[in-house]
Amino acid sequence: MRIAICDDNELERRKLGLFLERLQKEEQLTLEINGFDSGDALLSAYKDGDNFDILFLDIYMEGTSGLSVAKTLSEEGFTGSVIFCTSSAEHAVDSYKLKADGYILKPFEYSDFVDAIWRCRERFDENKKSLHFRAERIEYSLPLNDIYYIETKTRGCGIHTSDKEFITYKKISDFEEELKSELSYMRLGRSFLVNLSNAERCDEDCLVLKNGEEIPLPCREKTKYRQMISNYLVKK
Repeated sequence: MRIAICDDNELERRKLGLFLERLQKEEQLTLEINGFDSGDALLSAYKDGDNFDILFLDIYMEGTSGLSVAKTLSEEGFTGSVIFCTSSAEHAVDSYKLKADGYILKPFEYSDFVDAIWRCRERFDENKKSLHFRAERIEYSLPLNDIYYIETKTRGCGIHTSDKEFITYKKISDFEEELKSELSYMRLGRSFLVNLSNAERCDEDCLVLKNGEEIPLPCREKTKYRQMISNYLVKK
């Protein structure tokens, strides 16, 4: 899960970062934390393709205000959760008009942070979903976000993360059935079940993943699969 902290006060950014690291350990989450010292820097990153699941946004900043940043992001299709951080409750009503998921007043403590962030619990629950399987006589519970793709083998399947492969005797059709409700998982032909949340782009003949691996598109239906993948990546 990708989280952004946008605040022109370095100490406040550091404080929230430490809170997130603590939450990550306590809840066994996988978080990627990004810091921005201005609203303009955040908007620039977003326009360049960076997207975030949860955004901590200071309202009072030099330059573009947090409320203006949230309004611009909303107009441009941002679908993540926004938690406003500020030293005054003056703009509380405005923040909720922008469909903020939380609002915390500075100076805040860890308990205030937890109360606000659990309003985004659905995103955390999504982050913690796991796939259960047995490989080499060991039972594994692998977070769905960590899986890049599942590949058919002579006997069973290979489950690939960014840098590791687990070999299991389970069939790819069984995994496909288990993951049918997960919109990010797509069957590519007979041999691959791919997690599109870990896709980098779709080229003419293959899907390129974040770790550089390439998954070939089914020869006879390349156009169809390119369109389906492109639709997912655009929404993402």
